[in-house]
Amino acid sequence: MTDYLQQAYNTLLSYSWIDWGALISGILYVTLAAKENVWCWLFGLVNVCLFFIIAFNAQMYSDVGLQVVYFGLTIYGWWQWVYGNKNKPENTLKITTTSSRLWATLIPTTLLSTLVLYFLLSSFTDTDVAFWDALTTALSLTATWMTARKKLENWLVWIIADPIYVGLLYYKGWHLSSVLFGIYTVIAVMGYFEWKRKMEIKEALH
Repeated sequence: MTDYLQQAYNTLLSYSWIDWGALISGILYVTLAAKENVWCWLFGLVNVCLFFIIAFNAQMYSDVGLQVVYFGLTIYGWWQWVYGNKNKPENTLKITTTSSRLWATLIPTTLLSTLVLYFLLSSFTDTDVAFWDALTTALSLTATWMTARKKLENWLVWIIADPIYVGLLYYKGWHLSSVLFGIYTVIAVMGYFEWKRKMEIKEALH
């Protein structure tokens, strides 16, 4: 037991400040997002920068590009949450559900993005996880855009994507990041019910 604890302690010490920074900023981002707190986007920016480095080192090139897009989406999300409802008395964007019409756009776009990314990754990079990298990237882009627009079902997309990331990152040796996405999955479930509760309360008041 003592040897096991010593090994676990040594493992924790082996992680870099980038790993720990990604873990802490990621948890803060998702937790604050679940609470509909606009400051989630600040920690999201920090997380994006750190995961850019992690993804590059893990040869997950699709995720490297994803972090660049994330950066823009994070700025967009921050702006939308503060000023996205400018035609209403209150500027703050409200939580809404995703319409069937919007799903009819998001689902094919996500599938097409997965196929295109898979082709690019398998053809032009040395990654050994081309499909899973492509799939998680496409799902993450869709979910982040939905989060920026405060679509309730963004959490459902994250619930699909995050467990895949758990296995993918563990396979690539990024164990702390794998744990992070396990935590993300739990928070995503909580976030869905929290946003649903808030939406229903606001609808009842109008």
